[in-house]
Amino acid sequence: MSSLTIRDYHIGWICALHIELSAAMAMLDEEHEMIAEQDPQDHNCYVFGRIHRHNVVIACMPDGVDGLVPAANVAKDMTRTFPGLRVGLMVGIGGGIPNLAKDIDIRLGDVVVSKPEKVWGGVVQYDKGKAEDGGRFVVKGQLNQPPALLLNTLAYLRARHKMRPSKVLGYMDEAIRRNPTMEEHGFTLPSLRDCLFCSICNKDIEGPKGDCEGFHTTRRPRENTHPVFHYGVIASANLLVKDGVVRDRLRDEFGALCVEMEAAGLMNEFPCLVVRGICDYADMHKNDKWQAYAAMTAAAYTKEFLKYIAPAQTRLAQPIQDMAGVLNKHLDAQSSLMKEQLHEMQQQHNKQERRYHNDQHHQCHRAFKTSNYERFKDNNNPDRLEGTCVWVLSHSQYRQWYTKAQDNLLWISADPGCGKSVLAKSLVHHELQTTDQHTVCYFFFKDNGEQDHVATALCALLHQLFSQQPWLIPHAIPAWKQTGEKLVKEDDELWRILIGAARADDAHDVTCVLDALDECRLLDRQWLINKLSGFYTQTSTPPSSGRRGRLKFLVTSRPYDDIRAEFQKTINNLPMIRLRGEEENEQIHREIDSVIRMRVGQLAKDLALESDTRTQLVTTLLKMEHRTYLWLHLAIRGIEQTYRGSLRHEDVLIKSLPSSVEDAYEKILSRVHKDQISVVKTILQIVVGACRPLTVEEMAIALGISTAEQPKSLDQVQLKPSQLKDNIRDCV
Repeated sequence: MSSLTIRDYHIGWICALHIELSAAMAMLDEEHEMIAEQDPQDHNCYVFGRIHRHNVVIACMPDGVDGLVPAANVAKDMTRTFPGLRVGLMVGIGGGIPNLAKDIDIRLGDVVVSKPEKVWGGVVQYDKGKAEDGGRFVVKGQLNQPPALLLNTLAYLRARHKMRPSKVLGYMDEAIRRNPTMEEHGFTLPSLRDCLFCSICNKDIEGPKGDCEGFHTTRRPRENTHPVFHYGVIASANLLVKDGVVRDRLRDEFGALCVEMEAAGLMNEFPCLVVRGICDYADMHKNDKWQAYAAMTAAAYTKEFLKYIAPAQTRLAQPIQDMAGVLNKHLDAQSSLMKEQLHEMQQQHNKQERRYHNDQHHQCHRAFKTSNYERFKDNNNPDRLEGTCVWVLSHSQYRQWYTKAQDNLLWISADPGCGKSVLAKSLVHHELQTTDQHTVCYFFFKDNGEQDHVATALCALLHQLFSQQPWLIPHAIPAWKQTGEKLVKEDDELWRILIGAARADDAHDVTCVLDALDECRLLDRQWLINKLSGFYTQTSTPPSSGRRGRLKFLVTSRPYDDIRAEFQKTINNLPMIRLRGEEENEQIHREIDSVIRMRVGQLAKDLALESDTRTQLVTTLLKMEHRTYLWLHLAIRGIEQTYRGSLRHEDVLIKSLPSSVEDAYEKILSRVHKDQISVVKTILQIVVGACRPLTVEEMAIALGISTAEQPKSLDQVQLKPSQLKDNIRDCV
């Protein structure tokens, strides 16, 4: 076929991934030699061939690159080199969006094809639009629908499938016979269960529903494993969706059947049909096990589609360049749109700045910064490791609280050392940060003079709220004018301001995370629980129609009876707001077991431990009955110190393991040198008697006063902080 020129190719096929390119190449009835003539500015690599009676050119996006703009660049370069293109195809994989309530049962391996529905042309770019005042996002503009030739062929093929079986399976079998290696790389039907999880409780929708408010049902059995074809809207954006809640919003707002990341970059300037094999359900269970097979079903469907387009139709059809104009104009238009959006954002920012320029607003806002709440969050709270805290994140009660579109309260209780503060920190940094408009405020209580007052916590929440939504500060101005600096001590007034501002009509979503409620001082704790309970009893009342945001509270604590009793004074149905971590001990232990294996594995590398020693350490640690994160932290630290302080490392490591947190502390104290026992006792007495944690400099003064025989001045008794730090380290 060396006589073919670039003008003889009328079908342009674009892929995003190399596995999609493999599937496309497998559908070629004949592969052509490469054509030397290519536009100098065209950076694509092409595969040439024939499918049925059509000459097809195939291009793939650069490896490791995804999104709308890279897809548009591939199409732009393709139209530069091939001016005779009449038909455009975007073929690959996507995330399925089933709607079982409407009997739209999309499954892994099925195929979704873009088709105009209502106001949408077949593809909707759901991240293109305007963020209006109040956080509401409005999709702007419409993407073109596929050309009439493609839609007419689509109607014919759908009608034909009502009468005769599809040829897709035959094309797939033929491709595997000609390319047997593809079977080794997953291009055949996986022997895996196709499982759809509820976006609310994150459990199999065919399993027991329990208290979940999500949609649970038994999927209707299919007669065979043949792929089923679905036609409708495909949602496209520069976002990788791995959240069932976001997926379901695309279903409800746009009627989308599939979500992906490339098609919206093509539709206006490379009019095409989009064909997607379903490889996952765009949720947290997303993986690559079905990708190759899904790529194959999409490619095989496209081959059958091309069978019913006559070559004469493509020759007479309008070239893509003429239909769409020069693609560069579109890219320039996109650039102009981005500039316009940036300008709008800058105007909005300036608007907020003008609101904030009032000196009273500044002074009032500064007054609420009564503590270093950022440091409280990060102190001694490590980052959450992957695979931990799942006992909360996948719990149906948390998912319901998280997804409910109304004010809500959740109390998470768990035993000491189960990672509640690590969870709270992770929620603040990651899981609750859903959109730019969502404000997450937090306070971490601690049983000391700095962090145990409810007024300090409320001031921290208000400071964060007004930092992120400055237009709400007028809710605090009248009280601040009346009481001045005394306002930061007025618990009732602070609570009134918080609720009033966060529930205002122009407030965005607000979530307040309060960690370690049990470490708040008793009277303050009782007062706060009473306020939270009152807040919860009001959530059953529908919010005002003009209100845009929602206010939610998440509280963690130990499972103390007095906290439960205080909540029950107002909330009769306590299980509705309480997630009992103490009932999830089995799941928590499984997570701790995973961390044990990971930490010992890292320790074995750092200390060059023998394989047998590593195995024995893991086995021994897993046998401990009272496993907590605090115990594990102390155990690992003890292993490191024992290893570095012993000549027979391997022999003593196992014997040194603490059986509990108390045992770990006892082992630490047992390592104190005899001549240091008196000093260590004094240090412990100072620590226990102090109202808050002391710095090394403060401890140097306190210890100097305690140990000096006849102190005359502070300069005479104060110890050197650096020397004290070394001495404390040497003691243990």
